[in-house]
Amino acid sequence: MAQKHLAAYAPGFVQEFLDYAISPQEQWRLYWDMIVLVLVVYSSVMVPYDAAFMPNKDVMWFDTVVDICFYADIVLNFWTGFDRGYEIVMEKDEIVTNYVYGWVSIDLVATIQWDKLIGIFDEELGATILVKMLALIKILRLLRA
Repeated sequence: MAQKHLAAYAPGFVQEFLDYAISPQEQWRLYWDMIVLVLVVYSSVMVPYDAAFMPNKDVMWFDTVVDICFYADIVLNFWTGFDRGYEIVMEKDEIVTNYVYGWVSIDLVATIQWDKLIGIFDEELGATILVKMLALIKILRLLRA
């Protein structure tokens, strides 16, 4: 007996939303990718600089916007088709599988603010320079660029 997806039991508009896929060739998606690339370059310069020369600096509003953009990019990647070399894959199951087995772990590790997360559980440890250096993990996003 074939197993049905949970979405098959959802109302029609929910099924349409879950099955929706964004073409990676859409104009706004290309602009978004360029913006994310600029933010990755910004992070790859500013994060090491801040870790080396300003370890006790408070988070600036722009850094928060950059992190929000990176989280939004992770969500968008679950809906964006991908190039298989000879075709653009737009099947939702394949998109999710490709992203989960590909870049999602690197994106999550590079996006999570580890120093803040550790600081929540251990305030003294979160204030150490060594933990602040965990922000350098954000440079992993350069692999994707």
